[in-house]
Amino acid sequence: MDFKSELVNFCKVIQQKKGVSLNRPIDKDLIQKAIELGYDDAKRTFDGIKNYSDQKRKAFENLKESISNFFDSITYPKTQNEYNKVHEKWCNDFIEDLKPFKVSYGQAQKVINMAMKYLYCLSDATKKDYFVYCHMALDSYILAWYNRQKIGKTIKSFFFRFANFENVTFEEVKADLIERDRRDSFRDLSPLILTEGT
Repeated sequence: MDFKSELVNFCKVIQQKKGVSLNRPIDKDLIQKAIELGYDDAKRTFDGIKNYSDQKRKAFENLKESISNFFDSITYPKTQNEYNKVHEKWCNDFIEDLKPFKVSYGQAQKVINMAMKYLYCLSDATKKDYFVYCHMALDSYILAWYNRQKIGKTIKSFFFRFANFENVTFEEVKADLIERDRRDSFRDLSPLILTEGT
């Protein structure tokens, strides 16, 4: 199965299992839903956050406003470095807004990266240039696709985890995906591909 087929399948899963319609304009409602979906993917690592509901609400609201402003801007990032600065601010602000609950940069990054992936997959095509330099979390869908491409094995993506790889590090997978991106010109699918800023 090729990568574009994987994208179509991922979108179908979002639509069916998460109950979200596709090809929506990027607005604050869609951004809120994408943040919630991104958080759902990471929430098992947020043990104890239920005691910080006000901080969580504030963090989600501020992130929604920041991402909304990003898409409302008349210019989109033209380089990886430009996007990295925006991404870093989102992560640091998210961490700050959740205090005194302790969140790692990796946890914040997972929520944000998955939210951007959901936005890319759910939205209409009007803002695709804003996604070119997005970072991507190595989620189970990407790992399962990568495994099929690299090893030829088929594993249902729902059950696939990074631990399924033997003797392969995160950095090796990342480097290989970056090379595949350059070689195979997946730029139109960049949120699903690792970029060097990840």
